[in-house]
Amino acid sequence: MNCLKKVQKSKILLNGKELPDFSAERLEYQVSYSGQRPKVTVEENDQVASTVVDSGDNRLPVLVRLLSESGKQVKEYRIQLTEEKKLLLVR
Repeated sequence: MNCLKKVQKSKILLNGKELPDFSAERLEYQVSYSGQRPKVTVEENDQVASTVVDSGDNRLPVLVRLLSESGKQVKEYRIQLTEEKKLLLVR
């Protein structure tokens, strides 16, 4: 299996569930949430290392970097988290 396929088999997770519509070729995602801010993690295969950088600030994307064991294949994903605003009805 080549390095790219190993990186592609890794999964980006939000609160333990796969990122919706994840594709290894798509590098940027927008995710809306309500309530508590989701935790971004990676389910990696044996020959891939991952780094997740989350500032905790919705103005900045969460960065996810996947690196193949050989170091020849690097993929960096950006996940922009946006809290859904609750509308108040005034009567």
